[in-house]
Amino acid sequence: MSAAKSFAELEREMAFRTFPPRDGGGFEQPNAWLKYAKGQRAPLPPSEGDKSPVVRAETRYPGTRASYDSIIWDLMYDEQSRPMKRLKLTSRVSPHVLSLIKPKHIQKEDQYRILLTHEGIVDLVFIRHLDAFGLLLMQWRNLDWERADVSLIYLAREWLLFSFQWMEPFVTCRRLLTRLIHQNVSELGLLSGPGGLDPNKTSNERVRDALFSALFGGVVVNVPNLDGPNL
Repeated sequence: MSAAKSFAELEREMAFRTFPPRDGGGFEQPNAWLKYAKGQRAPLPPSEGDKSPVVRAETRYPGTRASYDSIIWDLMYDEQSRPMKRLKLTSRVSPHVLSLIKPKHIQKEDQYRILLTHEGIVDLVFIRHLDAFGLLLMQWRNLDWERADVSLIYLAREWLLFSFQWMEPFVTCRRLLTRLIHQNVSELGLLSGPGGLDPNKTSNERVRDALFSALFGGVVVNVPNLDGPNL
């Protein structure tokens, strides 16, 4: 997005060698970057230095590594990989997202998490940034599962509903991200199909979907607080 180039063009720009032209047009290249976007292949991590496409992309287009380092990947885990102790994530939250959080909405903050009031959580739904979704997950993940309720599930699903329509890379990578969330964040339920995210559904229908998602995802269901602002 920063480069305004195709995956194939970026791959040629980032490569250590020149790809030969192909008869009839185009180039003989592995199209690894397109496979990254489709989830068919994982890039080498930044620990590999210049061999990593993440490092090479950051060098040419500063700031693009932020998506790779987002806290959502730490908070998106299945039962088998669930951490046994809290992850130190607060220092890694995007400064941009932090600047949009009102101090009065911070209920508790330490090196592990930022817990927000209901009003603060509602505000996150309208922040179009990966770490806003990470903060939504942080409200009950990172060993704070007792905070999980239907309203949190509902708001996280609302964030995804908006982002899958209007925010890159969620628009481009919707199918891949939907699969990752299905596999690793079961409490958010199904994001496609009859119980999935649909902008044409009414608020009551979306609350109902969140309720069933919470039930099937193992969340202890209490009467949800869904009467806050903007809900």
